[in-house]
Amino acid sequence: MKSAYFIVLLMLLMPTCVYAVGISGGDLDIETTFVPNTRFRFDFIGIANKLFDGVDYYVYIEAGGLKPYIEFEQERFDNLPKGSSVPIVGYINFPDSLPPPSQGAKICFAEECPQQGSMCGRTAACATVSAKVPQEGKFPMVSLSATNVNQNDPVTFTARINNVGKEIISSCTGFVEIIDMRNKDIGKAEFGKSESLNSFQAREIKATFNTVGVPPGNYSATATIDCDGIKKEAETTFRIGTLNVNIISYPKEIESGGIKRFVTKVESVWNDPIDLFADITINGNGQKIQAKTATYRLDPWKTLEMEAFIDTSELEPAEYDLAIDVLYQGKKSYVKDKIQVVAPMNLTPVEKEVPAKEGGGISTMTMTMILVIVVILLTVVNIFLAIYRKKKD
Repeated sequence: MKSAYFIVLLMLLMPTCVYAVGISGGDLDIETTFVPNTRFRFDFIGIANKLFDGVDYYVYIEAGGLKPYIEFEQERFDNLPKGSSVPIVGYINFPDSLPPPSQGAKICFAEECPQQGSMCGRTAACATVSAKVPQEGKFPMVSLSATNVNQNDPVTFTARINNVGKEIISSCTGFVEIIDMRNKDIGKAEFGKSESLNSFQAREIKATFNTVGVPPGNYSATATIDCDGIKKEAETTFRIGTLNVNIISYPKEIESGGIKRFVTKVESVWNDPIDLFADITINGNGQKIQAKTATYRLDPWKTLEMEAFIDTSELEPAEYDLAIDVLYQGKKSYVKDKIQVVAPMNLTPVEKEVPAKEGGGISTMTMTMILVIVVILLTVVNIFLAIYRKKKD
């Protein structure tokens, strides 16, 4: 029994070490294209931890579709100096076939426990290798994007086509249809014709739509792309903007008795930056208080909080008229409303913290550490007691 307690105490007193390794290279996510019955080489650099000399390291592969086909020039690296680096050279021996559209594996560089510590948290650094596997025949994948524009400016649509099939695609073309949020047809634009696409080659084709006479708002578009008789569809959304700033929020009440912060939130529906400022007026009960914000720059389609400071020293608690004018590029957005001036809130005194007497208690962190140690002690003691009883029997 005494020996069991001695072993537990020895384990708690001996050093515990947790340390880190690294992995580097020109690309930590290497991608290639599957070619049957070929051999593909990849390289990484393993970096030893910077705390200990003489640690042993090894390379291993986590689960992945390429795992059965990967081998290394060297899998173990013994007695490395701290902070040193070693080359990790591997090969993918591709089989006759692999399931599309891709297969991969994770390559990890890990450390063994050093001799300096009895209990060790081993760490590893990992990178990935993957192979794109083509589909049978011609297999176009299509995505669509569009530019946001201002009213009467043309919209450019870009269809990106990627051939993930084994066979060459001779050419692609198509059209895009535009509808508004009420599902009303707005118009159509034709794409140009693409050049041929080899396996895993991508190309872009473009179409232009004239927005003259089209009202500002949000729109959606659907492209139909024909690649050697194989049709694919893709969708996107875009905006047509107008030079306008929406006032979307502002305070409905403000405290009296001093300089108070007043924030007006605005939103742009224009596709270019806008320089703007706001005038705020509180009027009523024989008083008229005015304030102005600084000049801000509002980015396209973004929101912004404009800050002003209003002197409410002369305002008695009551309801007043509120006017907010936001001025920009020769235009003005405004709101007229009511605002309630309220008396300052009575702040509840903050209770003073009573300092703990020295030596009069145990901190939460200390108590947690004690409980963890007790649990470890009880677990280990139970294990040794079970072993002791088994031997005695």
